[in-house]
Amino acid sequence: MFPIQNLPQLRSLQILDSELETFTAIEDCPKLSQISLAGNNLREIPILSNLPRLIDLDLASNQILAVNFHDPLLSLHKLNLSNNPLEHL
Repeated sequence: MFPIQNLPQLRSLQILDSELETFTAIEDCPKLSQISLAGNNLREIPILSNLPRLIDLDLASNQILAVNFHDPLLSLHKLNLSNNPLEHL
């Protein structure tokens, strides 16, 4: 997958049911507040530390086994991890 970068006005990103296995860095998208990556094949939570306005993160129906945030997401209000084979929180 190509990196998501240099989209300073982007507020919402949805990549649904696309068999996505990895998600590369998001750079220079300071207004991004909603990400939905539901229905893919992600095994881990992507690094999202450079998204200070991220409020809503939907990672439902992936293959995520553990919840590991690399950096705190202080603005996050909603996190959907339903339908993942979680083993560790």
